Amino acid sequence: MKGQRSRTGVKSLVTCVAAVVVALAGSGGVASASAPSAGTGWQINQVFGAPDYLNPQAITADSATDAWMSGYEPTGPDGRPISLLVEHWTGSEWTQIAAPAGFRQNTNDSVIGASSATNMWTFPQVSSKTTQPALRWDGQSWSKFNLGRVEVTNTVAVGADSDWALGWKIPTTPVLGYGKPYAAYYNGSTWTTSPMPGVAFSVSEVSPTDIWAVGPTAKTAGNSGSAVQDIAMRWNGTRWKKLSIPQPAAVDGDTWVTTGVAAIGPKNVWVMENPSVSPGCGCAPIGTTLLHWDGGQWATVTNLSYKFQSLARTGSGGIWLSGFDSQSDATIAQYADGTWIYQSPPTEAGYTNPGGGAIVRVPGTKQIWGLGNLEPVGEGSNESVVLRYVP
Repeated sequence: MKGQRSRTGVKSLVTCVAAVVVALAGSGGVASASAPSAGTGWQINQVFGAPDYLNPQAITADSATDAWMSGYEPTGPDGRPISLLVEHWTGSEWTQIAAPAGFRQNTNDSVIGASSATNMWTFPQVSSKTTQPALRWDGQSWSKFNLGRVEVTNTVAVGADSDWALGWKIPTTPVLGYGKPYAAYYNGSTWTTSPMPGVAFSVSEVSPTDIWAVGPTAKTAGNSGSAVQDIAMRWNGTRWKKLSIPQPAAVDGDTWVTTGVAAIGPKNVWVMENPSVSPGCGCAPIGTTLLHWDGGQWATVTNLSYKFQSLARTGSGGIWLSGFDSQSDATIAQYADGTWIYQSPPTEAGYTNPGGGAIVRVPGTKQIWGLGNLEPVGEGSNESVVLRYVP
């Protein structure tokens, strides 16, 4: 949703409740709507349109031949209610993984991560559940876990079968902001919680022992507006350490909140901030602030003409950003060495405004995956698109 943080406390141990393996017969093998395109630069890789409209909400990649999307399927071929959507890129096409039992209605999913084709994790939201499910796909079948009364906002799949789940504990009484921080690690057999100094609204992995996150401090997570203090956090292989970040001055009374992080290395980290959402209108002003950590201090770059909502490493020292300009037109930008380069995402005849959604870099390459929507110029229906950048 434009202008809002992505959706994404602490027990000493989270027990894996009902770690049930659901024996589904393979991937289901359902090919998606249109064939991927070829070429270089930004391109539309996939279109999900009528009649089988699919809505991807999150995307991740661990290699050029292994990427994943999650979201929801509003209406299946048999007219069933909203179902969990998981799609797998195998290097040449997207195929749909059949949702496990219990996730075939009233379900959406904007958190997904993978370290390989046999270690994919996703954390759906089911309207009928008051606890957070965790699902793992091992290449053949699903495993189910129950993490309790928490909300997972981000995940980092590491190793052959391990994973981080990051987010917040659901408060027992209402608060203005969010609950206390939640961080849990799965080692291949059990989940164990880890103390964390703040709530992770965005995460970026350099290596399994160098993971960065940003979000509000544990003390201020339940507040709103200027009463929230954002920080950066770094996992060093042993514990999560706190790193203070500058608090940019408010713009016309609107404070800034951290919305993204892209870690290139321990001395090269980018943090993105946007003006906070106004409680009155549910909207937020245009503007983006970038903070850069060089290992010793922060530098600030402010761009008040664009509202970027996702960022990713370019693979050559800079960053890609995806979002909207002041006219609400989708924009993709690069920033490196003090220079901005802007471009409009690709579109199709009769449609406009794709992009603006999540983007993610393919590790070890300069390739980027992205999500967006095509809006018809006249009459017609919106379509979801997968964007791909090939240098």
